[in-house]
Amino acid sequence: MFGNKNRMKPEEIENMKEQLEQKEDFFNRVAAIRGMCEANISEISSSRKQTDENLNQIARNVDNVIGQSIESIEMQATLTGDIRQITDNLASTNEEYLKLVERIREDGNSLMKMVDGNKHYTTPSKFIKEYPNKTQPQHLL
Repeated sequence: MFGNKNRMKPEEIENMKEQLEQKEDFFNRVAAIRGMCEANISEISSSRKQTDENLNQIARNVDNVIGQSIESIEMQATLTGDIRQITDNLASTNEEYLKLVERIREDGNSLMKMVDGNKHYTTPSKFIKEYPNKTQPQHLL
């Protein structure tokens, strides 16, 4: 009588044990999932850090490429100017060479006319007349 009122039935105790085991199992699964989530978060943080480092390296590489491209463009412009100047100088030198060849030819013709006009005054006129042909390069004749 005195202790019967607070006593629980064995079915209730068994039922409470099952509920306790279910809750304990649930909390164990939650703890396992929490551990996996924390590991995933740690891995994601590490991956994000590595991705940030990679992006920073890519940005530095792009900056280097841009700098080198600018230098290359400047060098190309300088080389283009140098080539243009060399080409102009070559054309000018070629024109001067052709003018010089023409003057030498004209001087040779004038000298030949003078020698022909003075043949009767000198005996070595044949030697003087043939001398320019012996000393001139073949392409000038």
